[in-house]
Amino acid sequence: MRFPRLFRSGKDILPVGQGAQEQMERLLAEAFRSLGALCTRAADLVEAQRLARQGYGDQGKFLERSEPPVPPHQ
Repeated sequence: MRFPRLFRSGKDILPVGQGAQEQMERLLAEAFRSLGALCTRAADLVEAQRLARQGYGDQGKFLERSEPPVPPHQ
């Protein structure tokens, strides 16, 4: 994602004119979507680390416990 307008100096960063509010709302919505995607990736990373500590590893699509199952007591 490119942010060419952020690196300009001066007051020309802020939109002016009739579509200013619409453009700002569009930029804000895109920023929230990007933040949401970042939070989703961070949550996936934390969850993967938690599962790895509990004995689940990188096994692809489905989770399988990597330690042998404990036989039931009869």
